[in-house]
Amino acid sequence: MTSIQFVGSTSLALVSSGDKTVRLYNVDNAQQQRAFGGGSDFMYAAASTPDGKVALGGGQDSVLRVWNEENGQELRKFEPPPVVPPPQQAAK
Repeated sequence: MTSIQFVGSTSLALVSSGDKTVRLYNVDNAQQQRAFGGGSDFMYAAASTPDGKVALGGGQDSVLRVWNEENGQELRKFEPPPVVPPPQQAAK
């Protein structure tokens, strides 16, 4: 596990890990409620809004993903900016 956050004041916890997935667990019965996919590499962090409607996760692939926490659907992803090569200097 790389991050754990409780969802508001509920017994649900949003967990990120190195296996490309963010998961929502009920800590009362240790059951997985939902998995949020789409990650292509190690997931470093995840966070939830206090009302439990939106989950976010980011990892090694440099993409921030936003999911509907109630059904697991990916709402949006923010890709890193493109790499622009530095300008080349003219030979002297």
